[in-house]
Amino acid sequence: MPTSSPPPASIPVRLLNRRGFCKLVGAGCAALAVPGCGGDPGPAVTAMPDLSTVHDLAKLCPNGGAVALKAATSLKVNQAVHLAADNIWVVRDAQGLFAVTDVCTHQGSIISYSASLKRFHCPMHGSDFDQNGEVVTGPAVSPLDHYALCVESNGDAVVDSNNIVDPGQRA
Repeated sequence: MPTSSPPPASIPVRLLNRRGFCKLVGAGCAALAVPGCGGDPGPAVTAMPDLSTVHDLAKLCPNGGAVALKAATSLKVNQAVHLAADNIWVVRDAQGLFAVTDVCTHQGSIISYSASLKRFHCPMHGSDFDQNGEVVTGPAVSPLDHYALCVESNGDAVVDSNNIVDPGQRA
């Protein structure tokens, strides 16, 4: 009868949560020179006259970004697209396009969006956030993080989830 060998010595392992993993992957993709929003912002500005606010894209998304949304400028006001694999919502409001995390600030659950209510909702404990990510109903007490979003000249959006921006920032 074979004898069993002792179990291997335990090795301490630091686990990444989903958000940390996504940030790590995003940083890695950006490091691989994903073409993005660098350079002269002129063409993006002239190609996107419907956007209400124009920013220095080279400063906003200096690393390009790892998340792309095709035809983002075709989103209608109050419409949102969930990029679930990247934990991001891309939303258009009356001021323009922006990107927010899809992770509730209370306990890390994935939030949903209601265009008719213009709100994000966490199904785990009932937190509600307005369309801009501010807490409306707890138990969450912190707003949702906003990420840098750049619009390329072809209408695609690039999101840099490693670059947290002011909640009023729009592209």
